Amino acid sequence: METQIKCDECNRFLFSTTTQKWGAIGCEAQNKGFIYKIPVLFTDKYERLFFCSKECQKKFYDKNIPKNKEVTEALQDLKTKIPDMAKDVCKKMAVLTNQVKG
Repeated sequence: METQIKCDECNRFLFSTTTQKWGAIGCEAQNKGFIYKIPVLFTDKYERLFFCSKECQKKFYDKNIPKNKEVTEALQDLKTKIPDMAKDVCKKMAVLTNQVKG
Protein backbone atom coordinates (compact mmCIF):
# COMPACT_ATOMS: atom_id res chain seq x y z
CA MET A 1 0.00 0.00 0.00
CA GLU A 2 1.35 3.39 -1.00
CA THR A 3 1.04 6.51 1.16
CA GLN A 4 1.05 9.96 -0.44
CA ILE A 5 2.88 12.58 1.65
CA LYS A 6 1.90 16.21 1.13
CA CYS A 7 2.89 19.50 2.78
CA ASP A 8 0.46 20.18 5.62
CA GLU A 9 0.48 23.90 4.78
CA CYS A 10 0.40 24.29 0.99
CA ASN A 11 -0.75 20.74 0.14
CA ARG A 12 2.17 20.29 -2.31
CA PHE A 13 2.89 16.65 -3.12
CA LEU A 14 6.21 15.71 -1.51
CA PHE A 15 6.64 11.99 -2.20
CA SER A 16 4.95 8.62 -2.04
CA THR A 17 6.14 5.69 0.05
CA THR A 18 5.35 2.09 0.80
CA THR A 19 6.82 2.42 4.29
CA GLN A 20 4.20 1.71 6.97
CA LYS A 21 5.64 3.25 10.16
CA TRP A 22 5.30 7.01 10.59
CA GLY A 23 8.70 7.42 12.22
CA ALA A 24 10.35 5.75 9.24
CA ILE A 25 8.30 7.91 6.88
CA GLY A 26 9.45 10.97 8.82
CA CYS A 27 13.09 9.90 8.40
CA GLU A 28 12.47 9.36 4.70
CA ALA A 29 10.98 12.85 4.44
CA GLN A 30 14.00 14.40 6.16
CA ASN A 31 16.41 12.44 3.96
CA LYS A 32 14.61 13.89 0.93
CA GLY A 33 15.06 17.43 2.31
CA PHE A 34 11.56 17.94 3.72
CA ILE A 35 10.55 18.79 7.28
CA TYR A 36 8.91 16.28 9.62
CA LYS A 37 7.55 17.40 12.99
CA ILE A 38 5.81 15.75 15.91
CA PRO A 39 4.20 18.72 17.74
CA VAL A 40 3.16 16.75 20.84
CA LEU A 41 4.65 19.32 23.24
CA PHE A 42 2.56 22.10 21.73
CA THR A 43 -0.75 20.51 20.75
CA ASP A 44 -2.66 17.24 20.76
CA LYS A 45 -4.54 18.18 17.59
CA TYR A 46 -1.80 16.93 15.21
CA GLU A 47 0.13 13.67 15.58
CA ARG A 48 2.64 14.42 12.83
CA LEU A 49 3.29 17.16 10.29
CA PHE A 50 5.15 17.33 6.99
CA PHE A 51 6.34 20.54 5.31
CA CYS A 52 8.03 21.34 2.04
CA SER A 53 9.93 24.31 3.52
CA LYS A 54 10.65 26.31 6.67
CA GLU A 55 8.34 29.01 5.32
CA CYS A 56 5.38 26.60 5.14
CA GLN A 57 6.22 25.27 8.60
CA LYS A 58 6.23 28.78 10.06
CA LYS A 59 2.94 29.72 8.35
CA PHE A 60 1.28 26.53 9.60
CA TYR A 61 2.54 26.95 13.17
CA ASP A 62 1.50 30.62 13.27
CA LYS A 63 -2.04 29.69 12.15
CA ASN A 64 -2.61 26.36 13.91
CA ILE A 65 -0.28 25.75 16.85
CA PRO A 66 -0.92 27.71 20.05
CA LYS A 67 2.06 29.40 21.63
CA ASN A 68 3.24 27.81 24.87
CA LYS A 69 5.76 30.05 26.61
CA GLU A 70 6.75 27.50 29.25
CA VAL A 71 7.49 24.72 26.77
CA THR A 72 9.37 27.09 24.47
CA GLU A 73 11.53 28.35 27.34
CA ALA A 74 12.24 24.81 28.55
CA LEU A 75 13.28 23.73 25.05
CA GLN A 76 15.52 26.78 24.65
CA ASP A 77 17.15 26.02 28.02
CA LEU A 78 17.82 22.42 26.99
CA LYS A 79 19.28 23.55 23.66
CA THR A 80 21.82 25.73 25.45
CA LYS A 81 22.90 22.74 27.56
CA ILE A 82 23.47 20.38 24.61
CA PRO A 83 27.20 21.18 24.12
CA ASP A 84 28.00 20.53 27.78
CA MET A 85 25.89 17.36 27.86
CA ALA A 86 27.63 16.09 24.71
CA LYS A 87 31.07 16.71 26.23
CA ASP A 88 30.02 14.87 29.39
CA VAL A 89 28.79 11.87 27.41
CA CYS A 90 32.03 11.78 25.40
CA LYS A 91 34.13 11.81 28.58
CA LYS A 92 32.09 9.00 30.11
CA MET A 93 32.25 6.96 26.90
CA ALA A 94 36.05 7.38 26.86
CA VAL A 95 36.24 6.04 30.42
CA LEU A 96 33.98 3.11 29.51
CA THR A 97 36.00 2.36 26.37
CA ASN A 98 39.25 2.37 28.35
CA GLN A 99 37.74 0.04 30.96
CA VAL A 100 36.55 -2.38 28.28
CA LYS A 101 39.98 -2.35 26.59
CA GLY A 102 41.87 -2.71 29.86
